Amino acid sequence: MYWVKMEIIDLRLKARGIQHTAVRRAHRKHEPTFHDKYGTVVLLGGAAMFSAVWGYTTM
Repeated sequence: MYWVKMEIIDLRLKARGIQHTAVRRAHRKHEPTFHDKYGTVVLLGGAAMFSAVWGYTTM
C-alpha cells in the first residue's frame, strides 16, 4: 500500500514538472535563431555557389 502512494506522488510530481516547463516556455519571448534570420539566404547562397562551381568544372 505504501509503494502505491509513493508512485502516485511520484507521478504527480512528474506531471507538475512537465506543466511547469510548458508554462515557462509559453511565457518566454520567441527570439529568432540564426536559421530563422538567415536560413533561406544561406540555402540559396549555397545552391548558387554549388551551381557556379559545378558549371565551371564541367566546362
